[in-house]
Amino acid sequence: MMQDAIVWGPLIIKYNWIAIAFSALAAYAAMKYWLKGKGDVSKPILEDITGVCLWAFMIWKFSVIIFNPVAVLNNPYYILYFTGGDRGILLAAIVVLIFLFVQCNKRKITFWLYAAVLVVGLFSYKLVYSLFQLIFSVTFL
Repeated sequence: MMQDAIVWGPLIIKYNWIAIAFSALAAYAAMKYWLKGKGDVSKPILEDITGVCLWAFMIWKFSVIIFNPVAVLNNPYYILYFTGGDRGILLAAIVVLIFLFVQCNKRKITFWLYAAVLVVGLFSYKLVYSLFQLIFSVTFL
């Protein structure tokens, strides 16, 4: 029977986390490659998108405080075990779009360039993640 994680002493790493990490690295590499010939705009765009991804994760994870404050106040460990769900994803997406719109106006870069880079990143992320599922025949998530 195949385990769902690599156990190395007290450290347990789930295969799902490994697939997510490799998919994120592949998405970053694809975005960087796609921006290769774009000149001076590639570095600020990658910095903005990387920062936005981290903020989106944090907003999604901690949006449970906004959507279910009573449960969080009654039991603070609620934050560790629960996320914002679909509403948290929607909130994170709205914040990401607003931030990128502000940044594109500030940097004088067209919003469609940001959108194209995001599409390349999301497509390559999903492709690599799906390949992990196909190759290892394990249903992640």
